[in-house]
Amino acid sequence: MWTCPYCGNSGGVGFVDPNLKGMLCMHPNCGRFDEMTEGRIELLMRSDLYEQSLV
Repeated sequence: MWTCPYCGNSGGVGFVDPNLKGMLCMHPNCGRFDEMTEGRIELLMRSDLYEQSLV
């Protein structure tokens, strides 16, 4: 399960474009972007929470 490295919130939305891949924190006082490496993405993709956030 993903948790924001800045605030500890576990609610996030997956974000992918040609230049960036990562999670956007949905906490109202944070909203920061956590860039993912390919290795971290593979680990998180095994989690249902990450897959649901990309839909």
